[in-house]
Amino acid sequence: MLVDIKRFSPYPSRISDASVVWDMMIHDIDLACVLNKTGVATIKCSGKKVQSDKLDEASATLYFKDGMVAKIYGSRAKNDKYRFMQITTDHAIYDVDLLTKTLYKREFETLVNKTEIETHPADQITLEQKDFYSSIANNRKPKCPATQAVPVMKVAEEVEAKCLSQ
Repeated sequence: MLVDIKRFSPYPSRISDASVVWDMMIHDIDLACVLNKTGVATIKCSGKKVQSDKLDEASATLYFKDGMVAKIYGSRAKNDKYRFMQITTDHAIYDVDLLTKTLYKREFETLVNKTEIETHPADQITLEQKDFYSSIANNRKPKCPATQAVPVMKVAEEVEAKCLSQ
């Protein structure tokens, strides 16, 4: 499986203390890790500072232990907002517009024909926060425990370190 994720936006003046890796790419690293539970074996990446003293653009290729490859690009130095993910499997290509929350499937036999798959759009961050508060109020484990974030954060740390060491 090949996962290709692009997340671009104009420079956010509200975020001056974090790089594009921690501001934007962390979400896509998380998406890739949710799609593949085998863990990241190797990381190749590059990045550059464009408008700040932090990384403003970065690209990372994550090679997972089972052979899945995730190519992730993040930039906060573009003119327009763009959030797109494409997943290529043995049987189909899935196009996901993360801004409009639309999902299309193209079978390899008929690549020209796109079939829209029904989705239930929601604000994921708000849902996660509500679940977290509810877990505290109701003394239960959250649906997304903090332990799930640790491997994602380790990958993000490695991406940032490798980009800065070039």
